[in-house]
Amino acid sequence: MTENALAFLLVAVLVSALFTKWLGVHLIFGVFLLGIVMPKDDKFVTYIHARFETLTLSLLLPLFLAHTGLPTNLSFLHATRMWAYCVLIIAVATLGKFGATLVSSRLLGLPWADAVGLGALLNARGLMELIILNVGLDAHLIAADLFSMMVIMALATTFAATPVLRLVYCETSEPGPAVYAAS
Repeated sequence: MTENALAFLLVAVLVSALFTKWLGVHLIFGVFLLGIVMPKDDKFVTYIHARFETLTLSLLLPLFLAHTGLPTNLSFLHATRMWAYCVLIIAVATLGKFGATLVSSRLLGLPWADAVGLGALLNARGLMELIILNVGLDAHLIAADLFSMMVIMALATTFAATPVLRLVYCETSEPGPAVYAAS
């Protein structure tokens, strides 16, 4: 790609984001739709990935996380009732994803270690959950206190994945999913 074509691509990303924002839809959807119509050629994808990976990981991702942190207000958690709601949200979210994955994995014949590992990985909500929460907050679909509790839930379930995986795979002699995938 020429430098002019790369500049045009950046302008197209910004214009698509601004256009969907102007339409009253969250700007992430405009960029997503632009991504759908982009060429899927391996050379193009590799080139774009190589050009933007450092910028995305070094600047844009930290900015997005800071942007997510700004409306997160933990001052409402001073009441015991609010902590109970927060714990309930984490428990229901964990039961829904981790529990359902664990049960269905076992019913399909996966060993316990792999079922727990898969449940822990699927329970890690991470960046996608934060994007969805920001869209919901910007659209006034969720209140600021619920947004904050959901951010805590997303962080807690994401951070819990690594210790659970270490606990499961360090204490068993069974190889984990990565070993199965490699063989």
